[in-house]
Amino acid sequence: MAPRLLDKIDEPGDLRELTHEELAQVAQEARDIIISVITERGGHLASNLGVVELTLALHRIFDSPTDRIVWDTTNQLYTHKLVTGRRDEFKDIRLEGGLSGFGEPSESPHDTLAAGHAGTGLSIALGIAEGAAVQAVREPPLPWTIAVVGDGALTSGSSFEALNNIVHLNPEKFIVILNDNGCPFREHRFLTNWRKRLITHPEYQSMIERMKALSKRIPRAS
Repeated sequence: MAPRLLDKIDEPGDLRELTHEELAQVAQEARDIIISVITERGGHLASNLGVVELTLALHRIFDSPTDRIVWDTTNQLYTHKLVTGRRDEFKDIRLEGGLSGFGEPSESPHDTLAAGHAGTGLSIALGIAEGAAVQAVREPPLPWTIAVVGDGALTSGSSFEALNNIVHLNPEKFIVILNDNGCPFREHRFLTNWRKRLITHPEYQSMIERMKALSKRIPRAS
């Protein structure tokens, strides 16, 4: 059996030495390992198979853990674990004493968030970015903060609250990536259709007209 290129990736920086063809091989090797292990151990298979290239691209471009990559939800981190020094332990994922099936900062400095389906990633990433900006005043340069949102994270109201805060604060060197693996798209479609049904409902339209009429009767300050 030919040696795997993935066996030469002990830290994310090693990915920068590979050609595009070699990266494609690493992606396939990562998928093979994930399928082999997760079909036996159980876990989040589809969401991880859909994020392999994105994970490799992020680690090739950014300098983790100096640049902080915040995943939400963190069940998408299997490829991330494979290229951040936990390749040999991956066979024991989700077993007692083995790797966590989610992000786990106690396992690796590359894991920023230890949450599953909480929808907290965007808020945490924003906090990290704001803290990094304060720190960079004393110790430049300012690192990047990247929030990867997908696999159901946008069903959470806290995610939308965080998006509002991000727009308001407009942090520097901050990126939000929507990993559309199917679930987020369906969430968006549901929310869009729900909003359309709401704003076109006769009772809602009647309420809006009553509020407009009431607002005209309120005395204005001189």
